[in-house]
Amino acid sequence: MNRKRAYHAIVFFLLLSSMACVIFQLPVSTSTESIPSQEPPTSAPPSESAPINTPAEQAVPPTATLFPEEQLHTVTDQTKAIQATIPVIWTDMRTVAWVDKNNQTIGTTFMASTNIEDFLNWKAEGVAISVSRHLQVGYIELLDQEYEFYVKQCTDTYRTRWTLEDPIYAGKYVVFGDCGSDQNSWLSLFSMTSKKDAGKYIARVLAYDMIPTYGDTFRDIIMQFQVFPENLP
Repeated sequence: MNRKRAYHAIVFFLLLSSMACVIFQLPVSTSTESIPSQEPPTSAPPSESAPINTPAEQAVPPTATLFPEEQLHTVTDQTKAIQATIPVIWTDMRTVAWVDKNNQTIGTTFMASTNIEDFLNWKAEGVAISVSRHLQVGYIELLDQEYEFYVKQCTDTYRTRWTLEDPIYAGKYVVFGDCGSDQNSWLSLFSMTSKKDAGKYIARVLAYDMIPTYGDTFRDIIMQFQVFPENLP
């Protein structure tokens, strides 16, 4: 009888061992109570045909401009003596004779602005490029003469005459402020001649900027002009 009980005890022990092996091999529970659920995505993932742009790719394309004033084009005056690069919004353009104090024609003047009449009265941005091959003065003397006229309408803010740094022209310029009744305006007055041949012509440039809209780049824009002295009167 004891031998039989011992046999049953061994069988029962082996059965328990087999059940324990089965229980320990079960996978870990995936119940949501034991593993916190993840937050849902805020948006659907991108498809292969429509990838999400990076911040750099979302920038304004190089061909686009933020302001119409920054768009430039090259135009020629009616005499074909002056070719200038100006903002495309300066659609009011005019070619007139450059005359001396005796009303004698000494050259040609090309003006461009959104409104030339407003430009002449310091109410609109613009430029006036005058070129002559008949003046009997140099560019320094011409600047002196023009300065006396414009200092009565504007303020010589810097009291400085800068030397023009340009590969084509040799000259000097003055920058005035507070033209007319506008305290947020700048008038650049240039007097220059050709570096290659100073006797070919002499030029005077008036460039008026309000607010200012163009700022430090204004004079660089205005200086993109060419003179064809063979077409001058």
